Amino acid sequence: MAERDKAGNAVKLWDSWLVGKPLFGKDVRSMLTVAVVGDLNRNGVLDDAHDTVKDLNGDGRVDAKDLRKLGVTSNITEVPFHITGSAA
Repeated sequence: MAERDKAGNAVKLWDSWLVGKPLFGKDVRSMLTVAVVGDLNRNGVLDDAHDTVKDLNGDGRVDAKDLRKLGVTSNITEVPFHITGSAA
C-alpha cells in the first residue's frame, strides 16, 4: 500500500537508520525486522511509529508478531544478518 498525495500520485517514503554505537555485539547472528506502522491515531498521517517496539505478546522476543499486534500497514520483512567478530 502506497501513500498518495492529494492529486492521487504515489509518494515515495525515505527513512534512514544511523547507528552511532554497537547495538548487536560482534560475531553474532541478528535479525532486522522492518515494517510501516499504520495510522494508529487516525489523523491521516503515518506518523505513529514508536522509537522502540516492546514485546507486546510477552513471548520474550520482539519480532513480526509484536509488529502485527502493534498495527502495521505494510508487509513485514525480516532480514537475518551476521556481524563479524574482527575487522577485515
